[in-house]
Amino acid sequence: MSSIELDGLDEVLLLNWPDLQYADMSDAKSGKQAPTVASLSGDIGRLTGRITKLDERVGGVENRIRTLKIQPSPSAAPIALKPESWTRNQKLTLAGIIVAGLVGAGGVITVYERWSLRDSAKQETNLDDHIDKRIARPGGVLEKLDTIISRLNRIEGWKEGIEGQVRILKQSQTDQQQEQQRLQNRLGQQEALNRLQDPKRILATIRAEVQMAESTGTTVPDSQLADYKNAVHSLPSTAFEYWVTVATIINYQSFLNQMNGVAPDPTKIVKPCSFGITGGHGNRYINMLMQGCVVDLDTQDFENNTFTNCVIRYRGAPTKLVNVRFINCRFIFEIAAAGKAPAAPKLLLSVLDSTDQISVKISG
Repeated sequence: MSSIELDGLDEVLLLNWPDLQYADMSDAKSGKQAPTVASLSGDIGRLTGRITKLDERVGGVENRIRTLKIQPSPSAAPIALKPESWTRNQKLTLAGIIVAGLVGAGGVITVYERWSLRDSAKQETNLDDHIDKRIARPGGVLEKLDTIISRLNRIEGWKEGIEGQVRILKQSQTDQQQEQQRLQNRLGQQEALNRLQDPKRILATIRAEVQMAESTGTTVPDSQLADYKNAVHSLPSTAFEYWVTVATIINYQSFLNQMNGVAPDPTKIVKPCSFGITGGHGNRYINMLMQGCVVDLDTQDFENNTFTNCVIRYRGAPTKLVNVRFINCRFIFEIAAAGKAPAAPKLLLSVLDSTDQISVKISG
């Protein structure tokens, strides 16, 4: 009877494929312990080697099949084995061998891949658990760090707020220094202005300008003369030579009236108005009309009197004037420079406030 030499291919049939698949599908049901990665890797390596050898043998078998000849039995002559003469069982056997080899190789690889994936996932899970345990191990350190960071943030906010306030204070200080400097400048200016506006200095300036105008025969404009009068009224009457200045303005305006022919020339009027009025003391004159004469008001009393085209002289001594009128008179007031205030200040102010001195009334 003829036979085919399989040359060791029958070893493939010795692989227990159902066991491998069973171990892959459910280890829990069988109670088996799942192989470790190391042992499975070793098995896979060995199986891979055997599969490689199996591929080589299958190739050799295919080559030998094409050349194989049936070995004659001792009682028969050799018969050439042709594919057409293979029996059905022989063909099925060969096909089973090839299919078993291919399926076995795929199963082994599938099992290896599944175990590798399961092991990788398990290792990742174990690594995550390990990391979580290591993170949680400090026991509230993260919470403490969060608290510290929060406090640092608040401190940083406070710092920024304080820095902002410091900048505001510095700016305020700078503004105050600038304002203080401005005040000092204004104070210096005011002091200089005060020195220029010192009553004594103002009065001296007015007297000098008026006396210069009178000595040169210059006419001061009415507006400027009004300014002199207003300036005098704005100053205290206790200022040095205040009344001297008032008398200077009165005499100058009366001089202008003389120049204009309104008031008489004092050099041409020398006759006293009546006996005792010039040079007399303590006299009292009531209801009198006097014209073209000279009258000294010092130490005299006058009531209901009218003086026309007269020269009126006054040196600051006491006098009493009640309802007295001066018309077109030439006033000559002489007040001592360093003396006391005149005894009749109302007289001087009444004449000073007259617009043109043509008609001056003193009610008393």
